[in-house]
Amino acid sequence: MAASLDPYAVRGRFPALRREVDGHPAAYFDGPGGSQSPAEVAAAMAAYLDAGSSNLGGPFATSQEADAVVEAARAAMADFYNAARPEEIVFGQNMTSLTFAMSRALAKTWQPEDQIVLTRLDHDANVTPWVMAAEDRSVDVRWVDFDPDDGCTLDYDGMRNAIGPRTRLVAVTLASNAVGTIVDVRQVVGMARAHGALVYVDAVHFAPHRLIDVQAMDVDFLVASAYKFFGPHTGILYGKYEHLAAVEAYKVRPAPEDPPGKWETGTQSFESLAGVTATVDYLASLGDGDTRREAITDAMARTEHHEDALTRRFLKGIDEVEGIRLYGIHDDRPRTPTFAIAIDGWTPAEASEVLGDLGMFTWAGHYYAVEVMQRLGILDDGGLLRIGFLHYTTDAEVDRLLAALGVLASGEDPRESAEFQPTTLGDLEPYRAYDLGVLPDPRTVGRSQLADGLAEVVAVEGPVTTDRAYSVFVKAGGGMKVTKPVRDDMDWAVELLVEQGRLAVDEFVVSAPDAEDTERQVVLRRPKQPRVHLRELGERDLYKVPLSEVAALVAGLRRNHPEADGEELKRLTLEAYGLKRLTPLASRYLDAAFRLAGV
Repeated sequence: MAASLDPYAVRGRFPALRREVDGHPAAYFDGPGGSQSPAEVAAAMAAYLDAGSSNLGGPFATSQEADAVVEAARAAMADFYNAARPEEIVFGQNMTSLTFAMSRALAKTWQPEDQIVLTRLDHDANVTPWVMAAEDRSVDVRWVDFDPDDGCTLDYDGMRNAIGPRTRLVAVTLASNAVGTIVDVRQVVGMARAHGALVYVDAVHFAPHRLIDVQAMDVDFLVASAYKFFGPHTGILYGKYEHLAAVEAYKVRPAPEDPPGKWETGTQSFESLAGVTATVDYLASLGDGDTRREAITDAMARTEHHEDALTRRFLKGIDEVEGIRLYGIHDDRPRTPTFAIAIDGWTPAEASEVLGDLGMFTWAGHYYAVEVMQRLGILDDGGLLRIGFLHYTTDAEVDRLLAALGVLASGEDPRESAEFQPTTLGDLEPYRAYDLGVLPDPRTVGRSQLADGLAEVVAVEGPVTTDRAYSVFVKAGGGMKVTKPVRDDMDWAVELLVEQGRLAVDEFVVSAPDAEDTERQVVLRRPKQPRVHLRELGERDLYKVPLSEVAALVAGLRRNHPEADGEELKRLTLEAYGLKRLTPLASRYLDAAFRLAGV
């Protein structure tokens, strides 16, 4: 299993993520539509511009610095893609522009009656350039379908049948930007190699989520855009050197005759290339290794581990919501954390606008995956609502999103729900403690009776931590302490209640940046109870207030007191709960709540 990656620590390196909407840190749930750059990237780009710039090849300092920036960026992306040599890396404006240029150049080698193979799963940037090139050269286009009833997975048998002796190129995505399907490109390459066809891979959506290894996949070309994996707006093409050298490029006469320069039309954005290097170095900093490639490999394993946990959390939560249809893989098969959904009673555009007002950034429509939406039969109906998670997405953000989706699916507007209103001190409701009478002694009753009693406690006090719920049960049963045998039995009762659909569980693991100070907490609620309910302290200890509840209060206090530093914000939080003393234990618990709130 991969080592963990702490999204709370990571977020601190993304200045844009400090933005708030109605007192809540904005949650960028459209990772596939774009991402935010860490501070290191912005600093690298600004430093290059601040130092002055020049074109390549001059005998003076600024030109030599530009040469060094390009060389560094090429080496960085060679590590990111695992290219055999830096000269296999080509920079351009974006993936689309690079693909149009490459399609035009490759098409010159095609003859009438040749064929190319495209898929219905691809973004239009890996479709239209090839369709137009095929039309120019009177080349046939063969299409490979996907199965909407099997998680929108690619039809590999159809791919095998589509590729033949006249096939010159197969264009395929590594992962669908619309529905998150991951394609087994190595299998596709094997099919293409049997007939001598080239393989051109769109890795734009895949790049921020999983490790890319062009040598292991043995692809001929692969292209991505740096802004999708936390960098600037620059496209990066990998091509096997033999192809880059052999194929004639459309270029001006003074441009280099050899790759990669022959493919890089005009003057590059050198400040962006400085940002590309910083982006790769940022990703490497999230992992461990003796080389940059080893660190990237470890970082992407950590990212995959974290994102898979978010995916399971989201899919489990969606199962509890009626009125939402998910398109794509809904089981344990590999996928990216990108989800396309339809919500009864709301158009995708309406739902996206509501969520945007709540600080949850999603996308509506077809997101250029025209063939996908057409195949699903919804292209002319507004497409779908797309949600995407990244390595800095937190459990709390997923839970807040699920809560908002649940309200939308019920036909209500979450902007009018108390759960999503800006938080102020006046919003705290009285805490109702369990007062329904004596419960049986948990040491002497069966587990089904334990489950019934625990459900009673949660119905009154939920959302409630397991520590609080168990201690309330023991006290109502005449006991004083939650012993290990009793805790084990109650843990079993929780599992039973969840299986019966009578209880929902929210889990929080909040680590400090050094990962040595970790708060782990399980919160119980009825399925239809809000995930966060802002209440006064009541009979609870501070440490038995759910972290998500404290975090929501902190976010509201931050909105009301933007000038407050961390110490002041902690004291304001204690004051809201009627407490005065900021003990080391209270300070540590509030630190965890601050990280959960993104403050």
